[in-house]
Amino acid sequence: LYRDARIAPIYEGTNGIQAIDLVVRKLPLGGGEHVHGYIAELKAVANQVRTSNLQGFGRTSDSLDQALDDLGQATRFLQGLLADGRSD
Repeated sequence: LYRDARIAPIYEGTNGIQAIDLVVRKLPLGGGEHVHGYIAELKAVANQVRTSNLQGFGRTSDSLDQALDDLGQATRFLQGLLADGRSD
């Protein structure tokens, strides 16, 4: 248990570095069009799931659609901060 507890700060540090890389370097790529294009692809998948009319997938696609809307909103917010020079 002690050994596992000692490794936790390393995991936390690497996760933080990856998060910073995502927000500061990856989101602005292509003017943000890469990430918005990916979100659009995922929304198309959610729509395919919805139109498949398979039992139980309607709620799943609704949840996925809501999550993708939230992701798009958060992405636009972060891109706005970066555009204002606020990357801290």
